[in-house]
Amino acid sequence: MLIQNGISMEIRFKDQLLWMSKLIFPGWGIAQHSDGNIPSKEYYGSVDDNARAISLLSQYSETYQDLQGLRTCFDYVKQAFENGPQGFPANYRCPAGQFSGRDGQPDMAVDLQDCYGRSLQALVDLANSQYDPDTRQKALALFNEKKGKSIRDLTFQNSLALTAIAYATFLEQNFDENLRHDLEDIIDELVTRHRDSSDDLFQGFSASYTYCATLPIEALLMSIPYKDDNEAVHRARNSLDFLGQHLIDNNTFYPIGNDGWFQKGRAPSRYCQQGIEAAKFTESCALAYQIFNDEKYRQWATTSYQWFLGNNSDKVALLGPNGEVFDGIDTGGRLNKNCGAESVIAYLKAAYALQKIS
Repeated sequence: MLIQNGISMEIRFKDQLLWMSKLIFPGWGIAQHSDGNIPSKEYYGSVDDNARAISLLSQYSETYQDLQGLRTCFDYVKQAFENGPQGFPANYRCPAGQFSGRDGQPDMAVDLQDCYGRSLQALVDLANSQYDPDTRQKALALFNEKKGKSIRDLTFQNSLALTAIAYATFLEQNFDENLRHDLEDIIDELVTRHRDSSDDLFQGFSASYTYCATLPIEALLMSIPYKDDNEAVHRARNSLDFLGQHLIDNNTFYPIGNDGWFQKGRAPSRYCQQGIEAAKFTESCALAYQIFNDEKYRQWATTSYQWFLGNNSDKVALLGPNGEVFDGIDTGGRLNKNCGAESVIAYLKAAYALQKIS
């Protein structure tokens, strides 16, 4: 068994896939929370988690399939689009099943931009998966119905990035000239934002890095086959190198903490640490390794994956005994013991990305 940094590098996923399937309530969706090792839908469901579950199940579909769970999550996304405003998917579903917004407050379109990009990504991932042709065709049809938002409609850098990633993934197997133009417009916008926000001491797309920090980097890298833009590639690589230099220290990955994030001119916040940050950094470094064949990126992907296994600031493992994955590490090194959808999907996506380059 391979050992690195004193940590076993066995890439485990079977128990975690089973745990994720256990979190899916038929006819409702995947649960954000669990009471210990008992999934709970006493909280709101989110279209983000259901979209992530679709993408994850699609990635693993060659070796693991949960058709019932997949259909439940697909129905959630489909119904979210039916209930959302201005072509965006609604986000929150109450325990009784209605898309009523969180705490009874209706979802506003401006708050659903990330949900849009993530939902499109889920649909195109499913369309490209190993599930049955009818399921894939339904996903493709819904994608084609809902695609088309671009810089006219999207404000936030992660919304732009998520949508660009979905469009780039779609274009890998389909021709759509209008969508390609939309992708080019988004990439131009991200490059402009990076140019305006960066200097010798900070490389970023705005004055701060928040959740899923490397999403815009991933969008620029995935656009390479469709847009000949050396500046975009250069800025993506500079940003990834900048983050790696600030988030990896002594062979340990420190996710950007959500209590303050990473503001220009300041050090990254160390807490609270979330698995989704470790996973997204792993995925982006794995992609960079595939493109540039730079061993540094494979090492960084390995180091950030090891965050889940205990190679982190507080030396605590995030994997539970029955496939659960804990939410993160709170201030003072306390383990956040919620084991809902986001954390297990994050771990499984990191494991999948690392396995592709190992």
